Amino acid sequence: MAIDEEGNAKRYFPTVDETESNFIQSKLYVSQDGLLWISDLQGVKIMDPGRQFFIHHYLTPNKITPQSIALLQKGKQLYVGGNGTEFLTLYDSAFKVIKKTGSGVESIATLNIVREDATHIWLCTESGLVLLNEVTGEQKDFHLTQKESNTPARNFFTNMFIDSRGKHWVFPWRSGIWQVDINGKFKKIMAGFPTREEEIKKLVVSSALEDEVGNVWFADLDEGLILFNRSDSTFTKPTAQLLGAGYRLLNIEYEKPYLWFVISGEVIRIHTTTRAIEQWHVPEELNKTVSGFCSDLQGRLWITTSSGLLSFNKKTHEFNRFTSNDGLINNDMMDGVITCLGTGKILYADENYITEFDPTVMLKSAMTPTIIITELFSQNKEIQVQRGDDGKKYIYLDYSYNNFTFHWALLNYSNPLQNHYYCKLDEVDKEWRYVGNTGQAQYASLAPGHYVFRARGATSDGVANKSDDLLFITIRPPFWKTWWFVLLSSFVISVTVYIGYRYRLNQVLMQERLRSKISTDLHDDIGSTLSSISILGDLALHRMSHQNTSGMIREIRDNAQMLMEKMDDIVWGINPDNDSLEKLLLRVKRFAAQLFEAKNIEYSIDVQNNIQQLTLTMEYRQHIFLILKESINNIIKHADCTVASIAVNYEQNHLKVIITDNGKVFDPNFSYEGNGLSSMKKRAESMKAILKIESDLKHGNCVSLQVKIK
Repeated sequence: MAIDEEGNAKRYFPTVDETESNFIQSKLYVSQDGLLWISDLQGVKIMDPGRQFFIHHYLTPNKITPQSIALLQKGKQLYVGGNGTEFLTLYDSAFKVIKKTGSGVESIATLNIVREDATHIWLCTESGLVLLNEVTGEQKDFHLTQKESNTPARNFFTNMFIDSRGKHWVFPWRSGIWQVDINGKFKKIMAGFPTREEEIKKLVVSSALEDEVGNVWFADLDEGLILFNRSDSTFTKPTAQLLGAGYRLLNIEYEKPYLWFVISGEVIRIHTTTRAIEQWHVPEELNKTVSGFCSDLQGRLWITTSSGLLSFNKKTHEFNRFTSNDGLINNDMMDGVITCLGTGKILYADENYITEFDPTVMLKSAMTPTIIITELFSQNKEIQVQRGDDGKKYIYLDYSYNNFTFHWALLNYSNPLQNHYYCKLDEVDKEWRYVGNTGQAQYASLAPGHYVFRARGATSDGVANKSDDLLFITIRPPFWKTWWFVLLSSFVISVTVYIGYRYRLNQVLMQERLRSKISTDLHDDIGSTLSSISILGDLALHRMSHQNTSGMIREIRDNAQMLMEKMDDIVWGINPDNDSLEKLLLRVKRFAAQLFEAKNIEYSIDVQNNIQQLTLTMEYRQHIFLILKESINNIIKHADCTVASIAVNYEQNHLKVIITDNGKVFDPNFSYEGNGLSSMKKRAESMKAILKIESDLKHGNCVSLQVKIK
């Protein structure tokens, strides 16, 4: 008990006689910080006398009603609706009984109370509607007949709403939406929405209100939010796309131009004109089942849940929670009803009591707690935290310390076991992590780098610290991952690659110079010598033509000439200046043209222009030239033809040469004297080329060579 400034006694905690709880005090201790440590049959509780905001008024010894209590303010007085003898009671501001009105039937309860005018109120009951004259006590009953509705609970009226046009909207249990006039005539407006099976699911409307343009909004226990559009008299569910086709909604409130409502996990408002929807998520640790809410005069919502009372600031979107540690009789507020009086105070009614509190006083008293990082462990060792000249906390570790366990605490002891803890490690966590009621978090296998660990906490009622505690962490990388080592390694690799490149380039240049020297030597020395042999042979043959030695000398001459031709081919093949495919084909053209013209053979040589930039290795160049030369020689020596052609084509990295003539037919598979054909085939195999030699009477002779140019 406590005595206020006016000398009135206020009870903050229930007594043994007033509740059925096990609140039997055995020990009471006051700590140095002013907290009350109380032991009872449920254990030890810590209470802060400065945070006992709730005043409890016990109305009756027993439960008032099996349904929710109905409340309606009348000036400084209060109507309370219940069951049987507690059907309707009028209390003064001190919760003393002024007048009782019984239902006359023990099982009938008042479900809601709605004002009609200055002297009349409507009572929504389990057995119809009652229009009560407050002055005379005269009652007028309204009932739905079985003809109007055959639903068993047709006269179980959950609520009533009177719009700006004087229309009385009433909501019988699972019978849809109706209207009733002052004469008791009922009119069905809507039964419900069709299901997937095209059946009508009857509505269970719990409350309704009207916006500034005359549209009516309904809260339904199954369908959620329903809108009646006055302009076209249609019913829709404006939040179905966002929240689903159906959800439980107990009540709604209107604050122009927004409609507010609360469901489990979400506070939602919808713009009644644009239909724009905004949501605010209830923090995980405060997210419990919602039973109802009301607005105060300071721009906050007060939400009753299965685990205490939540407040929501409409401007800052902050949540706070109040529980039995702050003076509530019970954290389970699922069966009660909450409402805001014109004085700004809020009432919560449940079972046989009413809890009263002033929201302004409650939120002003909320002290901001302090958060502190207390310990840090890594590799099973406690790490000492250093504090810099700027006052910040730092630690510097090598790369072997990459697993961490952080501990932090909230300096608030009113209900320490229910404090809430959060953390965030920059570069690792994208969002804040909720870690529960203990300030502890682990991180494993962190890479070398810079991190900032942020600790945060909130009291059991949701009051959070304003300034997070920070710890700056530096994990040094191993030397082989440091910038100087990477730079040095890059330099060494670059130098090595450059040296290798220069060595390879020198080798290629040496090879080129060697080939040039061999070509020059062959041409200058061996070529000139063979030329001399040929000339001398001619002279000897001329002078000795009358002797028998002329045949031998002629053979010397012929062999020397043949050797000169072959030597010329070798010298040309070795010379690096001739590595292009274009020069190879020019040599073939000159060679072929000279022979074809000497034999009076009509010929054509067709070479595509796309070969100009192609290069060949010395080996490939020599093989291709000798294969083509042998083919042309065979035409000259054996074909006895009149027409010949050479076609050169290059596409998709493949060179294709086709040589044809209309000469004598031969068997390509027959083994002729000499090694011309076999040599051509071996050279083609060494290049992995495709060589085809074909001969028939209809098409003549054809040699085709296809080789991939690397």
